[in-house]
Amino acid sequence: MRPLIGITTYAEPQVSWGSWSVPSAVVPLSYVHVVERAGGRPLLVPPVEDGVEETLDALDGIIFSGGNDLDPEAYGAEPHPDTRGTVPERDRAELALLTAALQRDMPVLAVCRGSQVLNVARGGDIVQHLPEVLGTEAHRETPGVCLCRSCPTSSGRCCTRSPPAATFSTCEPRHTASTGMSRSRAACRSVSSARSRSGITPYVAGCGSWP
Repeated sequence: MRPLIGITTYAEPQVSWGSWSVPSAVVPLSYVHVVERAGGRPLLVPPVEDGVEETLDALDGIIFSGGNDLDPEAYGAEPHPDTRGTVPERDRAELALLTAALQRDMPVLAVCRGSQVLNVARGGDIVQHLPEVLGTEAHRETPGVCLCRSCPTSSGRCCTRSPPAATFSTCEPRHTASTGMSRSRAACRSVSSARSRSGITPYVAGCGSWP
């Protein structure tokens, strides 16, 4: 039997298809395809605060997907002016789900926003606006936009040579999603793999002790 892997969904105020434009719980289909290719059976988990234990009883592991930054209130901070589009309902649901999953030593994979949820669940906080710390927006990604000052603007491709030392060591895409990054204040450790109850060993990264 294939392991059942939960994937937390986005909570979007308006999603359109056909004649409808309604609040929706959705997730990029790439998450589903990756779980299938890894030998699992994906199950979408919408942001609901109740029924955490019943949900986890049905799963062998869970992926905390990407999305908007956490509401700073979740880790006791004031919002930065550039922290926008938070969804407290999703934050509360995922923090409850992740905390319960860690208590069970359930395999957890935290992706992008999910790593923020993991860090806050373990007592960490978040740098809300990295450019104020790094002095650059190199962590952002916009496909096809090169960060190297020496790249020809007409080529449409990023150069392979190293840019000047004053810029960056490699050509990297820019990321337009989350501006925050988890701090490692929480006593959290990463592991490379874990066995699910079905005996399949997926690649995971997270916290807790693993079987």
